[in-house]
Amino acid sequence: HMAAAPAMCMSVVPPEKAGAGSAVPNMMRQVGGAVGVALLGAVLAAGYRSHIASSLDGLSAPLRDEAVTSIGATTEALHEARAAGGSDAAAARRLTDPGTASGLSHTVTGAFVSAQRTAMWTAAGIGALGTVAALVWLPGPVRRPAAEAPKPKKNVSQSA
Repeated sequence: HMAAAPAMCMSVVPPEKAGAGSAVPNMMRQVGGAVGVALLGAVLAAGYRSHIASSLDGLSAPLRDEAVTSIGATTEALHEARAAGGSDAAAARRLTDPGTASGLSHTVTGAFVSAQRTAMWTAAGIGALGTVAALVWLPGPVRRPAAEAPKPKKNVSQSA
């Protein structure tokens, strides 16, 4: 629960440093989100590249290098290859033929879904590691000694 992080930070800083104590969880959330998006984006891009590359056999190296960078680049490179003619055009026609299992839509969708699966498993693994780290290294709840109960006052009528 995110509300626990600011409360934990505020409980360990002196009152004159309350501003810094409340800023730390917000900064960590923002940095963690940016790093997480970058990491999972890199995993997704690498996964797409590795899955689509084998499907682009027959294209020349420059077109293949361009096509593996993204879904849009794959589509654009194959359309360029068809227009250019030669061996690239033959490979592009084979890849874009909607009547075959290797049609562009099937190929690109399969590569993207496979890459997305890899990215999601990576996210799940990072989440599991974070959970284990929190359970192992975060301290438990702070136990404060109970205040002594006030001693009962002597009743004046009982003292006589």
